[in-house]
Amino acid sequence: MELTSSADITSNNCVFGITSAQIDIVVNTVSNEYPGVASEINNGTTLHDKSGNAAPMEVTSTGDAPSSNRGFGITSAQTDIVWTVSNESPGGALYICPLSPDEQKAVNSAMNLRGSKHKVIKANDTDSVQRHSMQTLRPGKWLNDEIINYFLKNCLAVRDKKICSEQSGRKRSHFFNTFFIFTMFDEENIDQRLRGKYNYQNVKRWGAKVPGKDIFNLKYIFCPINIGNLHWTSAVIFMEEKRIQYYDSMGGTDRAKLEGLLQYLKDEYKAKKGEELDISQWTLVNNTKDTPKQENGDYENTVVLFVLSLSLLQESSFLFFSYKQQPGFDCGVFTCMFADFISRDLPLTFDQGHLIHCRDRIALSIMKS
Repeated sequence: MELTSSADITSNNCVFGITSAQIDIVVNTVSNEYPGVASEINNGTTLHDKSGNAAPMEVTSTGDAPSSNRGFGITSAQTDIVWTVSNESPGGALYICPLSPDEQKAVNSAMNLRGSKHKVIKANDTDSVQRHSMQTLRPGKWLNDEIINYFLKNCLAVRDKKICSEQSGRKRSHFFNTFFIFTMFDEENIDQRLRGKYNYQNVKRWGAKVPGKDIFNLKYIFCPINIGNLHWTSAVIFMEEKRIQYYDSMGGTDRAKLEGLLQYLKDEYKAKKGEELDISQWTLVNNTKDTPKQENGDYENTVVLFVLSLSLLQESSFLFFSYKQQPGFDCGVFTCMFADFISRDLPLTFDQGHLIHCRDRIALSIMKS
């Protein structure tokens, strides 16, 4: 593959995020039997724009070109397929290579419905994924925390370490697990007056587990969020840009979580540096309209509900946001993809049409670590 534009393009594992318009990706291909006409691409592979439509292609004659490129059905060199990302596709496009037959077989085997659901399919140190968790990666299933945590820690964090080793001066990122926000907001406190409230003491030691043991020397901090065991969202702290942003595939924003994370930074800075953090340049960003959205499920950002305590004998009450998701099941995949793309500095150019393939890619990443 040859890139014919100096615009910034990042690639990794056959995933190409186009970060600006009018970029040509030149795929050297075609058969001597059909000069001037592009040959078919192996495995039915096509390039798609942001909306999932087949990208426009034009064939131009060139001379000799390399006769092989993984995944593109290249038989000889007569022409180039030129894919132009037009101005009609602002933000670029996404191309994901299909799984090879062996890779697809491994993924299918891991998600097989037969066998003990408690069998450990993959393990790394104290982390593991059982068969019943791998099965949540099947289409139409709601991802559980075991999948999300393993993918973030043992796939994305490992890749981030490798990227930083290859890019001098790039700072590491950290991927908190799903219990970080849960613990920070004291979700299991037996006192209903305190449950759901920010509590720094619960997470004051978590900062020592990040790369370099200093959260203020990181690039990104990823925080997956579980909303009432019904919905997955996430917040990302852009340390270099001094921004905390919410990502929700159903369009909502939990401001309390954003404000809590900013308070966490303040408390962590005070505890570790002995000084007050200047937050005047920090911004909290709600979920934006261009955040990829899932097409299954119905998000209801309700008015605040007052719920009496379970005993019904106490006068205390508490507040919460209600998420109505019927029958939404792809939110966990979106949460994984938000972290996947942002951690590689890529725009979020995926959408609902890519989700089944993304499920397979998550499964394959877990199997291969």
